[in-house]
Amino acid sequence: MAYAIDFIPPERNTKEPLYAQLKDAPGQHVEALLEIYAIIQLLHDKGILDLVKGALGSGEKVLGVVTETMENDEFIRILRNFVILLKLAGSFEPEAMEGVLKAVTVHVQNSKTKKPDGIVQIIRKFSSEDSRRALESLAIATESWGQQIKKSDSKPAARKRISRHSA
Repeated sequence: MAYAIDFIPPERNTKEPLYAQLKDAPGQHVEALLEIYAIIQLLHDKGILDLVKGALGSGEKVLGVVTETMENDEFIRILRNFVILLKLAGSFEPEAMEGVLKAVTVHVQNSKTKKPDGIVQIIRKFSSEDSRRALESLAIATESWGQQIKKSDSKPAARKRISRHSA
């Protein structure tokens, strides 16, 4: 008659190959480790590590402040307005914006040494076709803004507050 033999496999340390890799890693990645040490030192010198450590230590409080701020009506309007401004900026051709920036930069540099134009010269610049085109766009935007102000109440309507605390 055959007897059952209990087989108990020997315990194996599955982390042993990882320890071997870890032991060899500093020799294989010397340059990368030195770069990381330099980054950590910079973070320490600038106080960023202390800031992160403090934020992690008071994470619940920080999260509460951030959540409360994000639920604020003003913050939501700021965020929506920022998105609209991004859309507006995206509607302009980069070359056109670059041209405007270059012209303004050159003018600012020249105005440091040059006497400013007289009022008549400035009015002539405003009466040019290109200036009128830009002023017309500005006038339409201003008019539209005025219409929106007239439509809106003196105080914006409060939105229903929904938070993780009240849900």
